[in-house]
Parts: sequence; structure tokens; C-alpha cells
Amino acid sequence: MMSEPSLTGALLAFGGCIVATVLLILSAFFLEWSTERIREDHVEKYAHSVNEWASARREFGGLRMSVILDNQTVELTPNTSQDLLKDEKNLDPLPEYEALKYRGHVPAGVFSAGVLPEPANKSHTRVLGNRIPVVLVVAGSSLDLGSYHLSQVEAHYEQTGMYGRCREKLGEQIHSLCWIYSRLSKLCVQIKKADAPGSVWQLARRNGSFGCTMTRHDVWEAATYDAVSLDELRGRTVPINSILVEVRSEHDPYLVAMSETHGSLNFGMPAFEERVTGLVLLIIGIVLCCLPQGALCRWALCSYLKSRKKRYTR
Repeated sequence: MMSEPSLTGALLAFGGCIVATVLLILSAFFLEWSTERIREDHVEKYAHSVNEWASARREFGGLRMSVILDNQTVELTPNTSQDLLKDEKNLDPLPEYEALKYRGHVPAGVFSAGVLPEPANKSHTRVLGNRIPVVLVVAGSSLDLGSYHLSQVEAHYEQTGMYGRCREKLGEQIHSLCWIYSRLSKLCVQIKKADAPGSVWQLARRNGSFGCTMTRHDVWEAATYDAVSLDELRGRTVPINSILVEVRSEHDPYLVAMSETHGSLNFGMPAFEERVTGLVLLIIGIVLCCLPQGALCRWALCSYLKSRKKRYTR
């Protein structure tokens, strides 16, 4: 005689139903993404920028550049090191190009250590250090880049106790806030040449900014700050190391890749892989759906046979 399903079997069937539902939803997303061909569209735009880069590179090459940071002048020299994209896991290789940007280093010790003032009130979660003005000189034209803070400290909520990760982030835990000290490590801007004949070079703005690094909010940042360990601090004084200054052309394929990927530099999965993944998840989800249905049918059959047995044994 057929035995009635146990509680364990019912729970396993219920869990399989939940897993199957999640897999079916994921398969729908992957199949939909495969029809949008997101990676293919981004790669096509990136490949077009690579094809156009040869002529733009010739115009961008051979320039004389220098940067003035608070009366300290640093010469910028051409640099052809290849930029790395986070797309190495995909089998479809991206088009290659000959990179070109201008770089220079402000040696450590040029600027005094950044002293951070005390917060104006307890509600402030960000304190900024002293600022330095920056001017870029390109082919005799001066471009004002504004001023930048040498150091800063920001606070964010962090769980205390054994599950806190403030120390891993090189921060200082004060009650429920993790204070992270950072210093200016890099300045990167992009420039372009105006369309008018004989025009000079000017800053190239994307979404109102001329920086080279796109954040998750699609904001282009010119300044990069690195976290400073607490061992390097001297009270509220942050030592300033060397600062890298970099200038790129607005037609640089690296900037196009960053724009297309919203700063991640990863073009995503090819449509074929997304389609295969979606189909695999769909098949597994359908198979798992059969388990709770079988358990339900078995429970219903057992209940029916049990009720008939009680009826005829009276």
C-alpha cells in the first residue's frame, strides 16, 4: 500500500518549488538580455572608437604639456602603456589599439601633510583638508582645472563587534561610524581640440565634468583618493605621497569603454552565453517544478485512499 508522504518530504518539495521559481525567473531575465544584445552594442561602439583613434592619436601626439599645482610645475611626457579592461573572462576578444596619454608625477614631500580640521558639528560625516589650485598648460594654452583637497576623511555606518569591517577598510571605528582617511593620489582630465580652424585645446566635458573616471552614479571624477592606514597618521595629519597627473584625449577608446560600461570596464556576457545560461536555468527549473507537483499528487492520492478506507471499514 502507498505510504503517506512524510513532513521531511513535504518540506523538500516546498523548497524545490521555491528554487524552481527563482530559476525560472532568472532564466527569463537571461533570455530577455540575450535578445537585447547589450554587449554586442557596446563592443560595436568601442570598435568604432578604436577605428577613429588612429587619426585622433596623430592630432593628440607631439604636444607639449605641463601642470602647475600650487606654483609647482611638472612636465608631462607621452605614455603608451596599454590600458587594462576587466573583460578578460570573455572568449570574444576586444579590438586592440595603440594607447597614448600624457603623465607626470609630483614627488612626495612637495606638499606639506594635509591637516584635517575637527568637524564643525557631530552631524558632519565628511571633513576636507587644504586645497591646491591646478592649472594645465597645453601647447601654450592655460586651462584652469580648479582646486582639489589634498586629504579628506569620510564616515559611514559600520556594524560594530566581530562582524565589523572597519579595520579591513583601513578605517577608525568610533561608535557606529567608520572614519576613513584618504589622500589625493591621482588627477586625470580629458581634453579636446575645438572645431574651429587654428583653435586651441580645451577641456572635454562629459555630463558637466572633465574627469577620466566614471563613478557608479555616472559622474566623471578628476581626482582619485587612496585610503591611508591609521599607522601613517600623525594625529589628524595625513602625509601626502606622490601625485600622478594624467591627460587623455576625449577620443581615447579607454574613455569610450568606461562610458559604455558605466565605469565597470566590463562589457558583460555575449548574447550567445546569456541565451545558453537562460535555457539551462529553464530546464533545471522545469525539472524541479515536477518534484513538488509529484509530491502533491502523491499526497492527494494517499488522502483519497485513506478516506475510502475509513469509509468502508465503518
